[in-house]
Amino acid sequence: MLITGGPGRPIELSERIHEAIGTVVSPKVRAGFAYATESGIASLCEDEQGVDWRDESQSEWIVGIDQGITEPDALRELANHRHADVRVLVPGGEINRRALYTRPRFHAKVVFIQSETSGGAYLINSSANMTASALEDTPTNYEVGTIQSTETGLTNADIQKFNEWWEYAWNRSQVVTDEFLRDYEEVRDDWFEDNPEIQEFESSESVNHASEATCLYIETRAMTGGSRNQIELSEELSPFIEDRYGEITIVYNGTTHTGCSVSPRVTDPPFGMNITPVYLPTGYDYTDSCIHLEKLPFDTNNEPRYELTVADPGDDIVNQWRMRAKTQGIRDETGGGREYGYY
Repeated sequence: MLITGGPGRPIELSERIHEAIGTVVSPKVRAGFAYATESGIASLCEDEQGVDWRDESQSEWIVGIDQGITEPDALRELANHRHADVRVLVPGGEINRRALYTRPRFHAKVVFIQSETSGGAYLINSSANMTASALEDTPTNYEVGTIQSTETGLTNADIQKFNEWWEYAWNRSQVVTDEFLRDYEEVRDDWFEDNPEIQEFESSESVNHASEATCLYIETRAMTGGSRNQIELSEELSPFIEDRYGEITIVYNGTTHTGCSVSPRVTDPPFGMNITPVYLPTGYDYTDSCIHLEKLPFDTNNEPRYELTVADPGDDIVNQWRMRAKTQGIRDETGGGREYGYY
């Protein structure tokens, strides 16, 4: 069976995996991908109702790290699943910069599903990596794949050959541990600092609306309010803030500030624009800086929480925010010329 996909039309990989697992008794899955991102995992594993096929099967995963495209958080998400064993093929056997570009690379994109009791099996090969650009609802890649099963010509010899190949790669791959992830994150961050264009090759799922974003940054300029602590968010940016509560909690420099006012309003005529003034913690100088807000889990009082970071527009960390917004969300300017971005 042939499966295909293209820009705006995702390949039916997740659907076919769900179907196959639904027909196999006591399924065990072996899945290997060259690249993995968090959004790619969701697109591969969850159906439209949010049902995750990993909950219904034991699974083994081998993932590649070529060019550092695989996200550490993606590996962490895979490894944290209770039914999954996850390994990474590391060229040279040691996590360092060289491991991100040398050989041998794990380049497969394959899902093998076999019953642990009846012997029935499916082999799904495709060109699609476990990334948003390949698998999300609005993909950007052209992809193609094939599906074989024991009912359509997949032989015992084929199954044996696949399992031998898998064991060979599995035994040469490293278990994903907290220590492994820390080392990988450090090497990857250093690699991207010198090669920022690589991150654009396979970015995470793009954020197209401020309400979907986890992070927002914006230049402050002069600020407003009596204490010069008020930042005004435009109609486009306002949905980032959970304003229906009237107050939010902001964590800044390790200090938690509760009751920070959020007061949407319409500006005076003739403009009549919808804006949301956000009152930042007082006692700090925000003028001519760049502020960054990151959504945190709600507090015990069910009040929205945000972590605040303040930096000079020329700082390296701001350049990182710019790159994240450019590759994973929106980067633009307000009508007044203030740079902003969200992702």
